[in-house]
Amino acid sequence: MRYLCSYIGLAAFLGCVAAQKGSILIGGALTPQVTWIGFAESEERSKPTPSFGLGAMGRYGLSDRLSLGVDLLFSLQAQQEKKEVIRGGSSYKYKSRETCSYLKLPIQAVYALGSGNAGIELMGGLQPMILISGKYKTTITSPDGSKETEEGSITEGLNSFVLGAVAGAGLRVGLSDNLFFAPQLRFDHSLTNIYSDNDSKGRTGTVALLVGLYY
Repeated sequence: MRYLCSYIGLAAFLGCVAAQKGSILIGGALTPQVTWIGFAESEERSKPTPSFGLGAMGRYGLSDRLSLGVDLLFSLQAQQEKKEVIRGGSSYKYKSRETCSYLKLPIQAVYALGSGNAGIELMGGLQPMILISGKYKTTITSPDGSKETEEGSITEGLNSFVLGAVAGAGLRVGLSDNLFFAPQLRFDHSLTNIYSDNDSKGRTGTVALLVGLYY
């Protein structure tokens, strides 16, 4: 909770400064992405799992090249595992998937390179993540082809607030006087534990192609 309060205070302060000094752009984005979840103190890692996100973007101009980016993104963080398990001399196929829904609130410093209608943008900052829900689904396929499925919630085992870092690069292309196309490649990774049990040290990360429009 102390991280969340500090972040809200910082975002409010920077937002007030930006609103007083510069222009404001707002827009929306769709983010096809690859996510993973792993344990920080072991070699156990999930395979990168395709997922998606979407949300709103805000940009506050502080100068000709420097701006403040504040976004509100819904993101599905996922991990999946496939393996074969030998029981009594028979081979069983095991498939599991965990999906955690987060509300991401990245606040970034954005520096623009170039001039005219097209330019390159470099960005980086902090990204709080607020947990919405967590669930799992496990399927075991027997040698005869029959399947046994189990699913349920894992929300109680996850921290409701996670602090992360985010960095990226992208383009901003002017389509008209007021409309901008902004494709970005972003990487984010949690800095604090995603699990509520301190005996489990977990992290989650994302590589995303963010495709957005600013107005």
